[in-house]
Amino acid sequence: MGTPSCFYFDALRASRELHARSKKFNGRFLIRYLAGLEPLIRLLDCRTLLDYGCGKGVQWDRLRVDGLPLAEHLGVEVTRYDPAWPAFADEPRGQFDIVVCTQVLGSIPIPDLSWVADRLLGLAAKAVFVGERIKPPRKVTFDSMKDQMPHGWSHDQWLALLRSRDAGKVKTMLQTLDSGDFGRATFSLIASDRLVRLGPLDLTGALHQTRGPDHAH
Repeated sequence: MGTPSCFYFDALRASRELHARSKKFNGRFLIRYLAGLEPLIRLLDCRTLLDYGCGKGVQWDRLRVDGLPLAEHLGVEVTRYDPAWPAFADEPRGQFDIVVCTQVLGSIPIPDLSWVADRLLGLAAKAVFVGERIKPPRKVTFDSMKDQMPHGWSHDQWLALLRSRDAGKVKTMLQTLDSGDFGRATFSLIASDRLVRLGPLDLTGALHQTRGPDHAH
């Protein structure tokens, strides 16, 4: 793991302070990314999931899909991790079939993005799913260090970061939203050093294309 910068600890402290005084960072935004996440989980037969930067974790307690709790709907055993929320601050151990990181990297200072991305990949056995919105956040949490933050990064900028890391056999999916709500989604899949641009209905074919004999699941 790389060495966290001083900006990382500043951002972590700001996140902890916001957690303590408000209901923000509750984790509910995960539901916006099911269009890419759910088929990825099912096609790779993922059974264990690490929610990296889960916030207060309410998505796994309160969100229901087709009448089922989200974890049961997806068929996964969930581990929650967020260093800014005491209930889930314990460091994750081992590997998980899929590591999910939604609207988290946008709160990481630019100097720290490479080592955080490497950590996501190191914790994953099959896949990493990254979800980000490309609209600058309305929160003023990081205003004092905004020049160090990736606020407003485009899909291609996030993609360049993820492609620059050594993923090995781990597939990486990026889903970005063009607004804070259920806006237009853009998908990209990185697998075996190949990049596939995806639409919401193209995922199955793309995964089978990139799987190859060494990526059977």
